[in-house]
Amino acid sequence: MAKIEKGGGKLGRSETVTIRLDPKMNYLAELAARSQRRTKSSLIEAALTDAMNQIRVDVRPHANNPTTMAQIADQVWHVDEAERLRRLVYFAPHLMSYEEQKTWAVIEKNCTFWLGEWKNVGNEFEHYVYSPEVNNLYLPAVEQHWDIIKKIAAGDLPAETIPDPRFRPCSTQNGALSGALSAD
Repeated sequence: MAKIEKGGGKLGRSETVTIRLDPKMNYLAELAARSQRRTKSSLIEAALTDAMNQIRVDVRPHANNPTTMAQIADQVWHVDEAERLRRLVYFAPHLMSYEEQKTWAVIEKNCTFWLGEWKNVGNEFEHYVYSPEVNNLYLPAVEQHWDIIKKIAAGDLPAETIPDPRFRPCSTQNGALSGALSAD
């Protein structure tokens, strides 16, 4: 399994990935790198770039029908982690990791993060109705609470930790009651 760490270079533009190679593959990679007068890391990065042009990916229709990882790279990558998750959900939700699925579930079940509308419920109070679709996501709220969202998804904090200054009863458009502070 690959272990990703932040790189220590001056520019901070790369990350370190630890991989396992059997001795023969490691030796051959070293020889191939020498033959091209490059480092083994540079050789592996070039090989991955080539692979991205060949790996086919199923994406949602609104992704302009890209078919390779290289073609969707600009659509799913963003330096901001919250925006990157939003893009992944929009273009290729089936590629989400388990941790990303848990994080998205916290966002999806909390009406603080969704654009919606107020509906009158009798004479006593209004009810906030929202549709948890990516286009309705209120990204500034997600970004503001990103660290808390991640901790809730990891099980380190209760869902009630997300403050909602507009506390209100709310539900999805299909009528499922979610509660402003519920992540269940």
